[in-house]
Amino acid sequence: MALSSSPKMILNFIVDPIGIYERSVSKIRTAAPYILIAASLYLVSSRFWDKSDNISLPSSLIASGLIGGVVQYGLFCLFAFGIASLGKYFGGKASYKDAFTVLTWSLLPLVLGFLIYLVFYSIYGADMLRKSNTELAFVGQLFKYINAVLIIWSFYILIKGIKHIQQISHVKSLGLFVAVFICFALFFFLPILFAMFL
Repeated sequence: MALSSSPKMILNFIVDPIGIYERSVSKIRTAAPYILIAASLYLVSSRFWDKSDNISLPSSLIASGLIGGVVQYGLFCLFAFGIASLGKYFGGKASYKDAFTVLTWSLLPLVLGFLIYLVFYSIYGADMLRKSNTELAFVGQLFKYINAVLIIWSFYILIKGIKHIQQISHVKSLGLFVAVFICFALFFFLPILFAMFL
């Protein structure tokens, strides 16, 4: 999949993400491992803003990225399975492969976020991560706003993608996402709560 950084490509991705998706399904599947790795690194690296004055981003990315990446990949696969399985109760027709591909596609804004993060880091270095550095506090705040926009953008693409692969309405697509999310919460948090009260 040719991912251009040109304004036209980015605009097309914003305006018609599903149109591009339809033309690039096979390429998305080929690029899936790289997209997942970049998105995982972004999710890991974004946790380090204003956390400590003793952070080494490269070593933190390696350590947390390996562990977090494996965990996030497992959750990603389970979420794709949930979209495919529960989708049938919403009148959907998507396979696990379809769900996995569209989930991967929805992560592209986070890949862009990782590239932005690397640009910031190349300019400011480790200083941008130090919570005591008030001069660069604006960088952290700016990145948090960028992060929020990218997550909303990713969610928008996911809902549009679910609608496309399941051939259901936007409302049902949102309902399916909520249903899968609730199942996740019950599956992971109920055992923890149960153990706490034993």
